[in-house]
Amino acid sequence: MTAQANQQNATVLLRDEHDYRAWYSQLQARCVTYNIWEQVNPDGTKLPLMEPFPPELPECADYAPSTGLPAGANPTRLSDLSSAGQRAYKDDLEIYKLKMEQYKTKYARYKTEITNLQHIMILVQSTVAVHLQRTCCPPDGSIRDWIKNLRAHVGITIETEREQARQRYYSALKPPRSANNWDTWLAEYNQAVTEAETLKVPDTTQFRSVAVDFMSAVNKIAPIWAATFQSNGIGSTWGNPEGHDETVPRVYDAESSDHAKQKPKGSFCSG
Repeated sequence: MTAQANQQNATVLLRDEHDYRAWYSQLQARCVTYNIWEQVNPDGTKLPLMEPFPPELPECADYAPSTGLPAGANPTRLSDLSSAGQRAYKDDLEIYKLKMEQYKTKYARYKTEITNLQHIMILVQSTVAVHLQRTCCPPDGSIRDWIKNLRAHVGITIETEREQARQRYYSALKPPRSANNWDTWLAEYNQAVTEAETLKVPDTTQFRSVAVDFMSAVNKIAPIWAATFQSNGIGSTWGNPEGHDETVPRVYDAESSDHAKQKPKGSFCSG
């Protein structure tokens, strides 16, 4: 199943170049959600956080012992230290406490980032085809390296993706032969025109052109319904781009299927 066919699901799978742009957008969106896109971006340079090391607790043995401590014995507690040793130890202990608080903050950030990167790694492993994982995602590689490798193998330019969207759009304008397939056709058309608009395919940048294409396609299978639908309001908004979301192709979703299926068989083309 390609990214196009899989858009009804929440996850886009990457199997070849046809899936790449949708999959890459999914990856980027997830990374932005986790606030780690800069660490994953194949064109970026920001590195993941390094694991911080906790500060060392002061050891009594490192300070001046009390004169009452037996010769050769190492101090193990505060009372084993001289007055100067105790003051130095207490000062260093306060510094240690401050450093420990800083460490906790840094470690929490590190742990959050590592957890989020692991989520992205799991996303890649669960959405990329096995043959691409073997080639592009070595276990010892970073996620950024994985994305770079995948882009080199199956990445496509925006121009190529735009052309694919254009072809899909025109393919979706071919209506079904039977009203029984009406819902499936509507779903594919909706996805195709939305994708084409998102990628700014020239053929879909003008609302009137999209409306004319849609009504022409519908007219082939349900001319009576198309005429009724147009006369009931769509015609009045053809010149108004702001009316797009209220007309073609979305407003018909709730009503068109029932209306078309209620038409006599004679109102549908047989071929």
